[in-house]
Amino acid sequence: MNTIIADKLAIKELIARYNHSIDAGEMDVWLTCWSEDAVLDGIGQYLVGMAALRAFADSYEQNYRSKLPGGRHFTVNIVSDIQGDEATSRSYLQLTRTGVNGAQIVFTGRYEDALVKRDGQWRFRSRKLIQDMSPAS
Repeated sequence: MNTIIADKLAIKELIARYNHSIDAGEMDVWLTCWSEDAVLDGIGQYLVGMAALRAFADSYEQNYRSKLPGGRHFTVNIVSDIQGDEATSRSYLQLTRTGVNGAQIVFTGRYEDALVKRDGQWRFRSRKLIQDMSPAS
């Protein structure tokens, strides 16, 4: 398979793994999506490095997931530009809340990602979320 195509598929898989793990509260899996020097911006916090990401992961159930039961991240229209072992990616996000009354959009936005390939695996070096609208109350 063409290396660029394989890398683009691997980046899409990384984004999907991020979504599935955070929605399921599988924060150990979520942490594997990041490089050691990663930055997460746009969730009301600016997190730098693995220690900060671990602290966020440790508090995720109480501070986020329990307040958004049935939360689902949908990321679409992923466009990646790959330059060797580094890449940038842009995508759209829709966060929904699912339940007995159907689905409700919590917010929409877009991601701007910088990625790095280490030991054959793509990881987020930085992930910035830019919201289109405020989260629903």
